[in-house]
Amino acid sequence: MYKIDEEQFAKGVLQFKDYVVHMQEEMKEKLKIENPTKIEFDKGWIDYSEGYKHRFLGKAAEILCIDCWNESNLMDMNVTQKISNCWDIPMDSFGPNNLLDYHDKIYCQDLFEKDCENAASIIYQIICGDNEQQAFEDATLFFGKRYSIISFLFFLKNIRKENTYVHVRPKHMKKNFEILGISAECLHSATWENYREYCTIMRDIENRLKSEFDKVDIIDAHSFVWLADVAEEYAITDQTGQLFARFEEIEQ
Repeated sequence: MYKIDEEQFAKGVLQFKDYVVHMQEEMKEKLKIENPTKIEFDKGWIDYSEGYKHRFLGKAAEILCIDCWNESNLMDMNVTQKISNCWDIPMDSFGPNNLLDYHDKIYCQDLFEKDCENAASIIYQIICGDNEQQAFEDATLFFGKRYSIISFLFFLKNIRKENTYVHVRPKHMKKNFEILGISAECLHSATWENYREYCTIMRDIENRLKSEFDKVDIIDAHSFVWLADVAEEYAITDQTGQLFARFEEIEQ
């Protein structure tokens, strides 16, 4: 069972706010931000930096056409090719999306070429099926315990079950969980039980953020955690800069 250190999490929220305000002040003209101190997930710098995840799902829905899928036509629908096409959906102006890295894509492409039919069936189970546990377990047998790949496919399931699943990049999120005071074992191994707890943690964070911000969903909670390390780095740098400024004033 996970635990969240209330004091450390609150510190993380403050660091996040300071960092977002700083970035909005820096990009005020480019993003046409009237009030840099107003923080919203669907506007301003956060939308510019992280809003691609929501837009990604809209573009993926157009590519996948999952309403036309059924268990008997998966090869005709070129399901694995459609998934590959989703890899190339850009992060708006930032280039290729970072949901899967280069090695994940090569690994998947190789499996798709070796066993396209089985791959398509597993993808269908994940995105269109209702037995999430069985789909996750079947996916680990096919892909191996590749957390980022399997969670990427579950993230696509949000097209059907909106704001339910989030993506996992274990190393990055483990570091940021620690920054935010989140103690959990769910990032250590790609199992259904761990992934379910990971999504539960993100839902918990979503609910906590709703007391601070408007219009927050589970994908926004993921973005908040994803940015925790850069927010902390900014806080450290900013404090150091203020310290040097005070020393200079004393010396004068």
